[in-house]
Amino acid sequence: MQANAHVRLLPATLPFCASVPSRLSDFYASHLPQLCKGIGLALLATGTSLVASAFARLGIVNTYLGDYFGFTMDKKVTAFPFNVLNSPMYTGASLNFFGAAVR
Repeated sequence: MQANAHVRLLPATLPFCASVPSRLSDFYASHLPQLCKGIGLALLATGTSLVASAFARLGIVNTYLGDYFGFTMDKKVTAFPFNVLNSPMYTGASLNFFGAAVR
């Protein structure tokens, strides 16, 4: 194969390449709202499950009053979601905010 063989293929591909932006814009114009809604809902579901499961593990006293009034747990919580993330409530809340913005 010659070193410049790809140069001869270039004129044949130009019409296809010129139509790609219009095809992509048509695709995104018709599918992007549904895609954003789906991504937003998935982020909201993930964030809410992280916050709810962390709240269930800690309880209301350790969630809201632990640092301020000295209510601490005897052992470090190592069950889900704390075995996956260090701060599941912050991560879940951030996912909720981002999911609401995307949706």
